[in-house]
Amino acid sequence: MLQAVLFWLFLLRVQSSVPPVFVQKGKDVLLDVNNVPEDFTIFVWKLEKENSILVTFYPGGNSKISKAYTGRIDHPDNKKYSVILKNLQETDSRVYTGRLTTDDGDSTLVQHNIIVQDVVSPVQLEVNSVSNSSHSCNVTLTCSTADSHISSTFRCIDQKCDQDGGNQSEITNSSSTLQVYLLDVTVICKHRNQVSSTEDRTDIQHACSQPFDADHGVIQDNTVYAVPVVETPESQAASPDTDETSGLSPVCTYSEVGPHSGPSAAAETKDKPVIESVYAQVQKHPGP
Repeated sequence: MLQAVLFWLFLLRVQSSVPPVFVQKGKDVLLDVNNVPEDFTIFVWKLEKENSILVTFYPGGNSKISKAYTGRIDHPDNKKYSVILKNLQETDSRVYTGRLTTDDGDSTLVQHNIIVQDVVSPVQLEVNSVSNSSHSCNVTLTCSTADSHISSTFRCIDQKCDQDGGNQSEITNSSSTLQVYLLDVTVICKHRNQVSSTEDRTDIQHACSQPFDADHGVIQDNTVYAVPVVETPESQAASPDTDETSGLSPVCTYSEVGPHSGPSAAAETKDKPVIESVYAQVQKHPGP
């Protein structure tokens, strides 16, 4: 039991003292060594954690690859005792040690702390809400990936934009970094680790100038209609506020959001008035 505890303490010390080398999943890595003397008994590449051997070198240049690594070890040109470990997977994240045995005993010549990472998943930057006034705009966006997300609010006043709380980032479940930040007037959502990076971005002023619907986000056309409500004689009778003397025929009333073009003229028909369209004015933030 004590030996096991001491072994793990030693392993943690080794891992923390050896600088990591990050390698993308599926790629190869060179386990390099340069100072192997000629008068040795054996030289091995081994895993410290399992104390298992990848390949053994003998004097004269002969070598033997262990069964578990058959087909995964190559010998590079002009690197006599270095090896290439191929097609790395996450389970290959280990400390690899070049160990020398001579007549004087054993010694460690080199260690490589290999950490294997997969490429990060794509990100999406989505507008959640837009609030406009005559001279300012508030936009809340969510930067999300497969297993994490960050929501952040941005404010633009007189063409100058800032981010509430400044740049925001967090570590995802896959040990990558998700970050959302503002660069001039561009919001950038970035997902990265040490071997890959992906991002999505949007112009904050463009988001401010677009009509917004809570159910569908930023609307690309110029008009958003609410669901029409049709009044019937039955609904009029059921409503205490119905003016039965008005003489209005059942009509559909729409709430229209679009560019305001001034007061709408009251439309009239030959027999009865038609309810006037009601517009909600959307202020467009001045461009740069």
